[in-house]
Amino acid sequence: MANPELDRIIEDLRARDRARNGPRRAAKLSNLTGALAPELNEMLDRMQTPRARAGIEAAFRATPDELADAAVAAARRRRG
Repeated sequence: MANPELDRIIEDLRARDRARNGPRRAAKLSNLTGALAPELNEMLDRMQTPRARAGIEAAFRATPDELADAAVAAARRRRG
């Protein structure tokens, strides 16, 4: 799924690079961003699932103590 905002940002970066560094380097950036755009769009779509969105909303509503408890719990899970 394409993301118009991401596409606009990438195009803006290309234009700025073209103005600053000339067309040769801009072509390299264009190739790189063109190759990454589908992957970035897919990552953005995954990050915006209902579950992920609910998690972010909960993090913003959490108190400092709740955030600390969650960080400790995550660290313990990683250690095993």
